[in-house]
Amino acid sequence: MPELTSRVRDHRLDAAKGVLICLVVFGHLLEQTSFWDAGSIRLPLTAIYLFHMPAFVFLAGVTAKTSRMVERAGSSLVLLLAFQGLYFGFDLLIESPQKFTYFPFWTLWFLLSMVYWQLLLPVILKLRGVAMAGSVVLALGAGFADGVIGNDWAVSRALVFLPCYAAGALYGHKFLALASRTSTGLKAGLVVASGAVAWVIFSLDMKPGWFFGNRSYAGLGDDAPDGVFVRAGLLAVAALMTFTLLCLIPNRVGTATAVGRSSLAVYLFHGFVVMAVTPLMPLVWENAGRWGALALCALFTVVIVAAFSRPVFDKALRVTSQTIVRLVTAPLADRPKSSRETPEKMQVEPE
Repeated sequence: MPELTSRVRDHRLDAAKGVLICLVVFGHLLEQTSFWDAGSIRLPLTAIYLFHMPAFVFLAGVTAKTSRMVERAGSSLVLLLAFQGLYFGFDLLIESPQKFTYFPFWTLWFLLSMVYWQLLLPVILKLRGVAMAGSVVLALGAGFADGVIGNDWAVSRALVFLPCYAAGALYGHKFLALASRTSTGLKAGLVVASGAVAWVIFSLDMKPGWFFGNRSYAGLGDDAPDGVFVRAGLLAVAALMTFTLLCLIPNRVGTATAVGRSSLAVYLFHGFVVMAVTPLMPLVWENAGRWGALALCALFTVVIVAAFSRPVFDKALRVTSQTIVRLVTAPLADRPKSSRETPEKMQVEPE
């Protein structure tokens, strides 16, 4: 009988994405109430930002494939360009006080970074340990490179979170296997350790820029070697909290898995709602207090996620982007075969 275990879908990946996209939406809403100024808001924001994007990038690495690499990178690029225009137009329409003027627009840095990471995947898989070590060096060194620091072209963030992607691509399945074998006692210990670390970092009142990956060490108030140590420590904390999440996620189908399978749509569309309600959120903070603001942000999160996690949105995004990529690349795919190209080399590797 053929081996089927390798083809069985690990529902923890989808469930983890479902949890993380909820944290993304919740965190963006919380930021609009009082940004990071109020302690009662800064605590949950610190806990969220310590690991939610590193974990997302790690999962992207786990599910990364070298097959149809151009199409995958092209789909990310198509969505990036489309939503760059939509977000920029919406920003002008609502006359946002934030006035985003850089590329890529706000949360879209992740899509452009995905293009970089997808194109680097063959190198990562070939060099393995060397690539892993190199990604750490690049992440730590990005804080010194004035030419890549900032929001433009997402280079800084792509470098800072590159170790997470490389770790997912190289060791992700081993992490998942290890997480599935953890005892109840160890899971409890990991939760306590993660909570304690988050509380300590919250108590240190670190600048939010440390979590964004788009600031220089000097701009954050640290020079070498302090900045390097802080970033290395934050990457280690992100690894701890990501592993803790994977230990707690059950490998079964549920609401979180359904949300996770449509996380792309939630990620791309939720920003419009957040931008629209931004002028109202400080008023909520002033009139409803911290608990009212937290409750309203939680309610908004549920509504936004429930609305945009409907399969129709995710399917529309993927079908449209992949169709555009195929139309653009069709002339290349249909070019005459040279005498050196065999039929096997011309075939597209299946999904």
